[in-house]
Amino acid sequence: MGVLAIIFGDKVSRALGELAANSISRGMGFALFTGGVITLLGILSRRALSVTLGMGFMAVGLSIYGVGVILGLGLGGMVAAPVALIAAIACIRQAVTMAQVTEVNGDY
Repeated sequence: MGVLAIIFGDKVSRALGELAANSISRGMGFALFTGGVITLLGILSRRALSVTLGMGFMAVGLSIYGVGVILGLGLGGMVAAPVALIAAIACIRQAVTMAQVTEVNGDY
């Protein structure tokens, strides 16, 4: 999804298109793509700091999408927006938990 948002901009989402938010769509795509890649590389290399950073980027991208859906579609966005915002909260919670565990274990 992130790559498509970078390529197509505001055409990737009707909600963001309603806001005429081409740069916002591309920023969302960059955050989702970068977060996904960094998280995957962190998992593969077993580096908790990379996973934590990637989850933070994904939370930003999901938050942009969730807020954009609400602003762009109003009540029509009330199905997709909570899913994205809950996923963003889950990413943040996972990143915080991972940071706390790695601090205790000294495993960065």
